[in-house]
Amino acid sequence: MTDSRYKNRTYYFIDIELETRRIIGWGTESRATVETQLTAGFHRLFLSRGQFNKLEKQLRAGGKVSPAPAAIRP
Repeated sequence: MTDSRYKNRTYYFIDIELETRRIIGWGTESRATVETQLTAGFHRLFLSRGQFNKLEKQLRAGGKVSPAPAAIRP
């Protein structure tokens, strides 16, 4: 697939710390810049746009989480 729509696709995700099972970051990245290698002990879970929007709305409404830096890099 070399279609430009595919190259510009947006990925929605949350980053989870495996030991505590807490969300440590969330965000979006384009296909060209999506980060797949995270620091050991962390996992990136990809979501659909609808799932991401619902989660973001809940997190912001609860006031418990502010937008965090998206990537945890080594």
